Amino acid sequence: MSRPGPKIPPLSLADAQRAVLEGWARGRTTLQTLAQWSRIAPDTVRTWRRRFLDNGLDGLCDQA
Repeated sequence: MSRPGPKIPPLSLADAQRAVLEGWARGRTTLQTLAQWSRIAPDTVRTWRRRFLDNGLDGLCDQA
């Protein structure tokens, strides 16, 4: 079980960001890393949420 970490603010997506993320989720050519989002650990989710909050969509791609 993961240990509790610091509170991360709720995500607020612009319509364009939501469209990109939904496209990635549906895409037939989605990168394997992005396709595995459904199988990642809670600590990884917190890391990706923080990267998104800090850098938007670019934060999800630059270190994927």
